[in-house]
Amino acid sequence: MSRFGWPRALYSDGISIDAKGRKMSTAIVMAYTVLGWVIASDGRETSDDDARIISDNERKIFPIQDRSKTLAYALVGTISNDADTGSGAYDLRTEAAREAESIAGRNFETFQEYVNIFAHHLKKIIHKAKMSGRINEYPENLNHLDPIDRFTIAEILLAGYFRKQPCFAEIKFYHREQVIAAPKKRFENYSPGNAAISGSEKIRFLMINKRDGRFSRYLKPLGPDSSLKEAGEFAKGYIEACSDPVALEIDPYCKGIGGHIHMATVTPSDGFGWLPGYEPENPA
Repeated sequence: MSRFGWPRALYSDGISIDAKGRKMSTAIVMAYTVLGWVIASDGRETSDDDARIISDNERKIFPIQDRSKTLAYALVGTISNDADTGSGAYDLRTEAAREAESIAGRNFETFQEYVNIFAHHLKKIIHKAKMSGRINEYPENLNHLDPIDRFTIAEILLAGYFRKQPCFAEIKFYHREQVIAAPKKRFENYSPGNAAISGSEKIRFLMINKRDGRFSRYLKPLGPDSSLKEAGEFAKGYIEACSDPVALEIDPYCKGIGGHIHMATVTPSDGFGWLPGYEPENPA
């Protein structure tokens, strides 16, 4: 019997609001199967008030590949200063890729050690961006009461293989009174048929838990024996549900979710690769 992979405590709503009030919506799914991982995201980028679509093909998934690991990571939250701060540009996507490359040649014994170093380097980059004025203020998310979630700046989700073993981690960068704190890291051991998501919790609950008929056409099975194709359909279904006009009526967060779905696989044999038809505009 198939089951739906929404394990305990692996949900992140991915909302982050910058000093100008921008809500950086996104939907990401990382589904694990016996054959490998499927990583999917929506492609929408919006203007500061979420009213104007800047791009429907914005890339949110990136690879890390070297001799010891093949990973995919996705970023959520306040990741760039598209507003003119007068102090230069800041883009965490570019900085994360640069840092991943800079430590690629180092020998890490464990996935946890690698994530700790990666997170430490990115924390310093975020701090320097704040000190230089490239980040005016760290965000506050009034929708959360939890002190970490309320003051989260950005999150990075990583999934793939380290020394041929499956792995998953979440890194959460947050602040206390505008001073960045030590990153909060979470590691999970997955069994096939499970997934981590970032997106609308309300839509996830209605679609998966309540089996709401308004989203039934998007609900696809994910179980211990699911194929990569089936995991892709599962991921696509959740993202499309968040993009449905009905979803926007239920959760305003979904206003910034949509566009072209990007999807990649990470497998022990073939590494990272984009699924045909789901590539971003600049897949390299």
